[in-house]
Amino acid sequence: MTRNLSSTLADFEMDQGTFLKTVDLHNPIHQLEGLAQAKVPLFMVHGDSDRIVPLEDNTEIVINRYTKLGGGAEVKVVPGKGHQVGDDFFKSKELMEFIIQHSTN
Repeated sequence: MTRNLSSTLADFEMDQGTFLKTVDLHNPIHQLEGLAQAKVPLFMVHGDSDRIVPLEDNTEIVINRYTKLGGGAEVKVVPGKGHQVGDDFFKSKELMEFIIQHSTN
């Protein structure tokens, strides 16, 4: 068990077996139906070099599942960026335009 998982298990006061049985119940990737039914639009920004949270195993799955459920979703892939905090993610022109567009509806 990694140190990060150990900390998480301690925070939630559960053992590894319980965690593995319940993690999918709380994973947002499996909780999209209600958002899609409510027509909540999604916009995700993801670096194409993220090795901690790979694009293909996370954002692409969410976008594909969400659109199949009838939800609207967009993704901006930031070339050469990994799992980090930076202006490309939080000062994204496309994200700001998305927020403005959907806040007036």
